[in-house]
Amino acid sequence: MIKVCKFGGTAISSGDSIRRVKKIIETDPERRYIVVSAPGKRFKDDIKVTDLLYDTYQTLLETGKCGSAFEEVKARCRTIVQELDLAIDIEKLLVDTEKEIVYQRERDFTASRGEYLAGKIVASFLNVPFIDSCDIIRFSRGKLDNEPTYALTSEALQDKERAVIAGFYGADKKGNIVTFSRGGSDITGAIVARAINANLYEKWTDVSGFLACDPQIVDNPLSIKHLSYAQLRSLAYAGADVLHGDSIFPVREVGIPIKIKNYLRPEDYGTDIMPEIEWPSRESKALGIAGKKDLLVIRIRNHQINNDPVQIKQIFSIFEKFNFTFEHVFCGIATISIVVKTEKWKTPVKAQILDEIAIAVCPEEIVVYDEVSVVALIGHNMDSRENISRLLVATANADDDLDMLDHAVSKTTVMLVMRNGDYNRIIKAIYKEFF
Repeated sequence: MIKVCKFGGTAISSGDSIRRVKKIIETDPERRYIVVSAPGKRFKDDIKVTDLLYDTYQTLLETGKCGSAFEEVKARCRTIVQELDLAIDIEKLLVDTEKEIVYQRERDFTASRGEYLAGKIVASFLNVPFIDSCDIIRFSRGKLDNEPTYALTSEALQDKERAVIAGFYGADKKGNIVTFSRGGSDITGAIVARAINANLYEKWTDVSGFLACDPQIVDNPLSIKHLSYAQLRSLAYAGADVLHGDSIFPVREVGIPIKIKNYLRPEDYGTDIMPEIEWPSRESKALGIAGKKDLLVIRIRNHQINNDPVQIKQIFSIFEKFNFTFEHVFCGIATISIVVKTEKWKTPVKAQILDEIAIAVCPEEIVVYDEVSVVALIGHNMDSRENISRLLVATANADDDLDMLDHAVSKTTVMLVMRNGDYNRIIKAIYKEFF
């Protein structure tokens, strides 16, 4: 049996946490290939190394130098090496890395150096080979190129009993570094698992699997022991950040299960994520609540827009033209609501987007709502009449003045769009009703 283990930023944040990682690996010889994130927060107000590297890139553009943010990155790496009492020549590694950042002058390259440096350090501590992801992960036109990636990864690992792989990045055909979206080291771990046909992909983080909702909103929420790929995707997409939602795609192809574990409490069960979960056909069960705040909704109203695919195509093509991604889309009889991140909408192209929509589809009304939240209830057979009725009653009882902007329903998910001010109350009300 072969297990691929991915350790998140908090597990790589200090010498003590990396010692925990080593103990976890050594207690199970089946844990053979280790994917690491960049060092994360050591305490509440700490700064993640990846965020320091994005600041480094901005300073580089403005001054031509890496600046104080990269000095902090170097200090973090030195501290970890000292805590682990490693013989690695960290000064040469840091000097060489800084020179390369200045030479490359690329955002993705700069951001990737957190995983690169962490991988070097952890590999040295475990005394196993280090695999640079730019040698095995291939991108084409900004997207993962599956076939060469799986072939290169399999070839690189076939003669290695154990290895450490840097997460989060790869390279295009020209050798330029390309990164996944934030949290993308989870995707790297799934790629490695798929490439070597592992029996299990373990994601080690600082929580014991998925919880039924945010513990900062509801005290001691129930844990979720079992999820399907589809339910995991819905939870991650709706805002639960335990595992990157796109990490299911490589392992789903071959049915490799995922296990979420807590590196601080390895004895805890965690969460199993499997291709499918057998449920009685008519049984419905709520599993979790997730959400996102501080979003923005663009609502376009036009007579019977849902019956006119040309209008919808024109609207989407305008967003595509400006390379403008969105979070969710909700369609009604006469409306389409597009949810985007607020910071994305603060770009200069927002006026152009609205103007082009107005010209293309001549809507009766375009309204932009800011300070919006999305809440999703995820489970099995969530579209049953009973579940919808319970949900509506719970949300109505939570707040007589609830300003509900939109909703959507599927087998796995019921999604609600509301004002930020209603977010916590709605989550508490849904949890009380369903859990």
